[in-house]
Amino acid sequence: AQRAERLNKLNDRASPTPVTDGCNVYAFFGDFGLVSYGPDGNERWRMPLGPFTNLHGMAASPVLAGGKLLQVCDQDNNAFLLAVNKDDGRVAWKTERAEVTHSFSTPIVYRNQLIVPGSYQIIAYSIDTGERLWWVRGLTWQVKSAPVVVGDVLYFNGWAPGADPGEQLSLPDFAEVIQKFDANHDGKIGPNELPKPWYPPTWSTVDLDKDGLWNEREWNFYRARRSARNTLVAIRHGGRGDLTNTNVLWRMQKFLPNVPSPLLYQGVLYIIKDGGILTSLDPQTGAILKQGRLAGALGTYYSSPVGVDGKIYLISQEGKAVVLQAGAPWEILAVNALDDEVYATPAPLDDGLYVRTRSRLYRFAQSKRP
Repeated sequence: AQRAERLNKLNDRASPTPVTDGCNVYAFFGDFGLVSYGPDGNERWRMPLGPFTNLHGMAASPVLAGGKLLQVCDQDNNAFLLAVNKDDGRVAWKTERAEVTHSFSTPIVYRNQLIVPGSYQIIAYSIDTGERLWWVRGLTWQVKSAPVVVGDVLYFNGWAPGADPGEQLSLPDFAEVIQKFDANHDGKIGPNELPKPWYPPTWSTVDLDKDGLWNEREWNFYRARRSARNTLVAIRHGGRGDLTNTNVLWRMQKFLPNVPSPLLYQGVLYIIKDGGILTSLDPQTGAILKQGRLAGALGTYYSSPVGVDGKIYLISQEGKAVVLQAGAPWEILAVNALDDEVYATPAPLDDGLYVRTRSRLYRFAQSKRP
């Protein structure tokens, strides 16, 4: 039967990026599932998935590793990580992710591990078996960007509304809330029973099963959400189990991107925040090296920065393309207008830079003089 998943107006069923092994193509469409096509364009196999309980729609892209296609399906109920054999689409393993709710981050592969950011924590799984190997707590409640690994250090930034410094709210456990505020004694919390200072901006975003009331799981989700903190974190790779207190090198909680991933290029870490606020940091310590606004490109950013030939390229949602001289004391070299919206990250390939706008695909390259 045909389905149509719920989507944020900025999301699309084609938001997840297809992946290729050099011969075949693999794609994920939230309300359809996984599908693979051969070099002749014919369908090789398909796997229906969903429907999903994600209030903005699915967005994580599939990943190829170890002969498997891996797909994160984080949602408010029954989140999971799936691995299928890339040749026939048969399930290799499936790991439940009951500890998370909806998220949108695409994982990365590192040393036969799949590193998956999610709500409240980042977790590494064995690509061979799906076993949960290690994790670090302290992420925000909704993540969108992708991790970056250089050497043995992983960098990840997560930002969500209501989790900036000073916005946290300490809430009692479910038993105490029920005892004090469950006026009709049904064992749940209704919109008219919750004290106004605790009321969320939108009740339905916490009502995960959409019955109009909050049960214990939903209260615990909201309680964790109100105590969550946005953070940029550096994690030393290596170890098993909970590495929160042993492998976190540093954290930063201000000037964080909403969607763009960090960029580590030529020994400098870069992050871009909405409003065109660019920050360069020392990747060893997290110390800020330079921070400033990108004059002429002060809008919203969904595209991540990329580094090529000693330059940093950034493009705002409004289509303002910024070229920077790379380095701790970065400087603006040029700002150009593409006259169209941009949500995708530029892709460097050979001697060209590919940029997808809402309506066009561009290739930029240095002109070759005769």
